Amino acid sequence: MNDFFLFFGIVEFGLFGLPIVAFAIAKIQLLSRRKLVWFYSFLGVIGLGRIFNLSFRGDVIDMLLPVGLYLGYCILVFYLLEIDNKILKLATFIIGFIPIVLGYIMATVGVLGVMLISDELGATKSIYLQESLYYREYNYGNSTSSDGGTIIELYKSPIWFPIIEKRLLTKKVSNLQYDTDSLNMTLDLNKDSYRLKVFSKHNLQFDTLISR
Repeated sequence: MNDFFLFFGIVEFGLFGLPIVAFAIAKIQLLSRRKLVWFYSFLGVIGLGRIFNLSFRGDVIDMLLPVGLYLGYCILVFYLLEIDNKILKLATFIIGFIPIVLGYIMATVGVLGVMLISDELGATKSIYLQESLYYREYNYGNSTSSDGGTIIELYKSPIWFPIIEKRLLTKKVSNLQYDTDSLNMTLDLNKDSYRLKVFSKHNLQFDTLISR
């Protein structure tokens, strides 16, 4: 429950507060062009890591990317409005402000939607395994969805850089296809692979091999 309120606060502040922060940065030119290049490059590196299933260890730190991308977008919009070009200003004002306005509506009128989003962000179960392996469960779906269940993920964190982790497996365990009551798992380590078995109580739900 504490994680839910934490993620709810991050999403709510991101939608409501980051445009204000971005406006202040652009208005007083708090960041030089060089610092902006470093900022966008940093976001690019994090985004590139996501393509290869690399992320920061922990769901809260992983919010750096979506929060940073939205802040970067808002900064870009406000900087473009400072350019002395009427056509560019008009296009930026009409097109660029659509996501920001929608974000404000979501943060104020659509609080229920923010709550539903926040409820799916944090892990409901996290288990440390051997060899720096981590097993996590996430909820997906809600009362407005036709389907719901649990997302199972397996991560490995390198010993030399424990703040980073690589996702080895992600599997959506639908309530319509599996029994998701009291999930538990076993992990067998082989020379060339990991063997993950997931049970609901004592009934095997699925059995999969993952290359090492």
